[in-house]
Parts: sequence; C-alpha cells; structure tokens
Amino acid sequence: MDLPFHDRQFDLITATAVIEHVESIPRFLSALHRVLKPGGLVAVTTPDLFWDSLAGRLLPHFDEVHVETLTLRRLECYFTEANFDFHYGTKFMLSPIGVPFEGTIERVLRRFGLTFTMLNQVALAAKPL
Repeated sequence: MDLPFHDRQFDLITATAVIEHVESIPRFLSALHRVLKPGGLVAVTTPDLFWDSLAGRLLPHFDEVHVETLTLRRLECYFTEANFDFHYGTKFMLSPIGVPFEGTIERVLRRFGLTFTMLNQVALAAKPL
C-alpha cells in the first residue's frame, strides 16, 4: 500500500473504522510506520467481533464488507509485528447514536469488567524513537 506522503511526516495518524477494510493489515501498518515520525502515535478503531457478527446476522441489509474483524489481542499482534510499540487497547461505545452519561457508564462497566457490552475497540501504538 502506497501512501502519497513523505517518510516521517506525521506525529499522529488516526484510522477510524478503516483497518478492518484493508486487504493487507501488515502492508497497511507498514505504510503508516513509514510516514510516521519516530515517537509518533497511531490510533485505530474497529468494531468488536461479537457485535459486528451479531449485526450481520440480525440485519440483512447490513452489508459492510470487513476483510478481517479483529480482537484487541490480534490488533496488538499486528502492531508488534509491524515494529510498533503497542501502548493501549480497550473497548468503547455503548450505542452508535450515543446515550446520556455514556462516558460515566463506560467507566463503571470497565471497573466491573463488563467491557464486552461495548460496540467498538480502540488501539494506540507508537513508532519507536
């Protein structure tokens, strides 16, 4: 995957609901690694495997094509294999339309180990210095 940017150009890259659509995650991360400055951060979000699968079964019109639906553990492996320092991964978002006090509710759910109720995942990794 070729990105039309110079090497070591960015301090931060975000990819929201993108990584599950790319043909080759290793090539995608390699491209991000190339354009990221040393010490720069990459933040990606992707749907939770369970909820994504459930939506596909319950909603026949749900036609999103995901090349690979990822777990946080798999994301960590991909980042590590691509020579990133994996810093953080967690689940988030209770509703695609938002709910009152969502942030507070998420903190409570995390405290009690109930993150399986959340729809999405976020991962943060850095390019080593």
